[in-house]
Amino acid sequence: MKILHLSYSKNIQDGGISISIKQLLKNNYNISNKWFCNNTTPKILRDFTLLKKIKKSNHDLTHIHGLWRSQNRLAAFFSKSLKPFIITPHGMVDKWALSQSKFKKKLALNCWEKKAFYNAKCIHALCENEAMEIKSLFPELKVAVIPNSVNFPNLKKIKNLKPIWRRTFNKSERILLFLGRFHKKKGIEELLSAWKIFSDLNKSTNWRLVFVGFGDKKYLLKRIKEEKIKFVKVYGKISGITKDVVFYNSDAFILPSFSEGLPMAAVEAMTFKLPCLLSRQCNLSEIFKQNSSLNLEPNIQSILKALSDLNKFDQKDLDEIGENNYKYVSNNFSLPMVSSKINKLYNWVLGNSEKPDFIF
Repeated sequence: MKILHLSYSKNIQDGGISISIKQLLKNNYNISNKWFCNNTTPKILRDFTLLKKIKKSNHDLTHIHGLWRSQNRLAAFFSKSLKPFIITPHGMVDKWALSQSKFKKKLALNCWEKKAFYNAKCIHALCENEAMEIKSLFPELKVAVIPNSVNFPNLKKIKNLKPIWRRTFNKSERILLFLGRFHKKKGIEELLSAWKIFSDLNKSTNWRLVFVGFGDKKYLLKRIKEEKIKFVKVYGKISGITKDVVFYNSDAFILPSFSEGLPMAAVEAMTFKLPCLLSRQCNLSEIFKQNSSLNLEPNIQSILKALSDLNKFDQKDLDEIGENNYKYVSNNFSLPMVSSKINKLYNWVLGNSEKPDFIF
């Protein structure tokens, strides 16, 4: 089986999409994968350059990742060249996402995205909430619910390595980690406001907020300086073993996001047994039910309450929450489990098997 993946970029420019595709390429069920990205060609005639590459590709099925780009326009108007294809929106159809650049997205939906969706054999949702959002827009389409898979860390390789903040914090200080894109979608503005109130009210707290990632770093640093926000540091983007070391040396993870498909940073944090402060928009419903005291909404008061609750936990409480999180990701996001479902989806689209029970 030969699969062609189409997305915007293979690096951090495409956020979690590139990470999830790299995980898909590890599928170990006799699948041959190719991956084309449209940002590798000049913008002028980009659609047709990509189409030319696709026509030369020897593939059985195309898997399109994300919306609003060249690959989606091709899916609308040159669907035969893509052969059977599926689309994974990666959270780009939820209400908050559609409300951003609203006019442009409405125009794109009417000009090509709707046609692309109807040409697809199936739409791949990363969670049930995303599936419901898709069904609300396109009730007659088939939707498969399959999460991304996640790597589980090799702790022997990293336990003796030092994190990027090794010269800033001592061992008695606890790290609350935000890892990802510095963007308003992630609730960073509200998080900074809540953290200022929290740190002013809890001058003796041993919790430290650490931002690690990419995006508008200047905005964060400017606010921290102007508002004299205490106990917070900002670092740039990281990857590979450096990222694993950051997770390993953190004590909790926070993501007060307004909109997600499935936040891989949060799932990765759970593989390191970290307690997670998450909004329900992160679409990790089981975690939201399990750790009700750490649930939050992307607003200042809700984040402040979650921070205050976190501050009251002792290490035994944190360890128990972390263990529960680890069990959850082990049972739902392992590579063999996700690969098996992806394989069943591809075979069904190609007419090689009956419809799996996760497609509705």
